[in-house]
Amino acid sequence: MDETIELYIKLAGLPLKDWNGLAIRNSSPNVDRIWTKHENKKICFHKIYPIKNRKPFYHPHPWDFKSKIIFGSYWSDIGYSDDLTTEPPPVSTRIFLNTGSEYSMKSNVWHTVEPFNCDFVFSVVEISSKTQREAPQTCQNNKIMSKEQINKMLFEFTFKLDKL
Repeated sequence: MDETIELYIKLAGLPLKDWNGLAIRNSSPNVDRIWTKHENKKICFHKIYPIKNRKPFYHPHPWDFKSKIIFGSYWSDIGYSDDLTTEPPPVSTRIFLNTGSEYSMKSNVWHTVEPFNCDFVFSVVEISSKTQREAPQTCQNNKIMSKEQINKMLFEFTFKLDKL
């Protein structure tokens, strides 16, 4: 088993008090995000739900990050801006990512996530540092996840990680 996967399994075993969670329901797709700190990084586990009759949200992040898909697959439209503008740049490419795919993005890259042919996608995101970019304002309907919801998601992640 690869060292990164071993680290994620170890982190999934941390006490619940070390985890936070947010159910993101105001953009497309819906995402459950739980996170903890490890060394100088924020480690996020994402459960991404299929999109039903909606367009995927094209957005940047206010941080540079690295992502690994643990289970599932998705299409992603990618665009790039030279500055930290809030205006979406044109889409320059469309890529397909599946279980085991890894990628990194800088804060000047915009993207979509569109799950493909699966009930959900599990991914792990490592955030190294916040940048000058402002986060898109889409926080109206997000809900803090209960410890029970976080615990269930940690169980699901551990099960998927053990299969890699």
